[in-house]
Amino acid sequence: MLKKLYNKFLQYKNEKSLSYHIKRSIFLRTKWVYNFISPFTKVKKNKIVFSNFWGRGYGCNPKYIAQYIIEHNLPFKLYWLIDKQKCKNETYLPKEIKEVDINSFGALYHLSTAFVWIDNSRKFLYPPKKKSQLYIQTWHGNVGPKKIEKSAENNLEDWYKKNAKKDSQMIDLCISGSSHLTQIYKNDFWYSGQVLESGYPRTDILFNDTKIQNLKCELGYFDKKICIYAPTFRNNNSLKPYNLDYGKLKTSLESKFGGNWIIFLRFHPNMIDFININLPDFVVNVSQYSDVQELMAISDCMITDYSSIIFEFMLTKRPAFIYASDLNEYKKNERSFYFTLDSTPFSLAKDNNELSNNIINFNNIEYKKKIIAFSNKMHIFDDGKSSERIINWIEQKQIGR
Repeated sequence: MLKKLYNKFLQYKNEKSLSYHIKRSIFLRTKWVYNFISPFTKVKKNKIVFSNFWGRGYGCNPKYIAQYIIEHNLPFKLYWLIDKQKCKNETYLPKEIKEVDINSFGALYHLSTAFVWIDNSRKFLYPPKKKSQLYIQTWHGNVGPKKIEKSAENNLEDWYKKNAKKDSQMIDLCISGSSHLTQIYKNDFWYSGQVLESGYPRTDILFNDTKIQNLKCELGYFDKKICIYAPTFRNNNSLKPYNLDYGKLKTSLESKFGGNWIIFLRFHPNMIDFININLPDFVVNVSQYSDVQELMAISDCMITDYSSIIFEFMLTKRPAFIYASDLNEYKKNERSFYFTLDSTPFSLAKDNNELSNNIINFNNIEYKKKIIAFSNKMHIFDDGKSSERIINWIEQKQIGR
């Protein structure tokens, strides 16, 4: 218990200043203003308000929906809720999107007048939605082994479950990239509304070769081979599971696939403030980079543990491996699984020697066969046109209201 409280204190200390908490407290206590002004504000059918992980910045599924709107010059007014305390780096938004402080009266006004809310996380501290408005929940995990929401409720705080149920009652549409996720919505999300099996917008970039090549040039890695290591977080903030031997990994990759390899280290956002480690010069800490999808798009190989991100990287058909040194402990203390890791297309290693052997013995033909079989089993819908389908749904709703 003391360790848990200490970790909470560290998170409070590192992530949020005193002024932030004062501002947030005042904001929450003045939300009654929203309920007063809401009946007098008019919903605008061309207005969309986006949020990504409670104001963390421009990313995930909401980003790629907004990007589609901008690229196709569609007649929508776009607003993005930003929490400056959570955005450690300078927040980049395209000029077509207006930034709104998530803890401001402006946020309340734009939420009350937007035709569509688009979010990838629960809306816990938001005002109630009007009947004339639409709330699209994109979520942030598609195919993945970790149980969530109702299936993991023993690991969830009571306040979370209470507010998650309220949130689900407001949702008008959940988007899904697989039949696996569709079933999770139906069984575990306290949700009985419409599910659009559109694919995941954030995977659209993985099908766009032109964007991928442009990114490689922009980021300066066009002449390197890249392995991205992107493990998920641990509730106890332990660093022990992240004991990857980077030197051994680099040697194995170069021996098997040739070329000059570098490693991208991408910690989960929940872990960034707890990790300060020295790295070899061939390892680049990209944990602060705003868009992990862009990093995946230019990577030639991926390593993770229990993150669903590997099942999106799988769409590229490039090599991917699971490194899970704390598998038994994780299942016991963190999350149970919807399916076992050895039922996936990816080889499983519990130590560095095993991971090296899995890389050296990698069989690309067999790997691609496993990808096809697994994709068919999960009925994965991603094909590069996910954002288009969601915009079509919104446009149809505009006509009907």
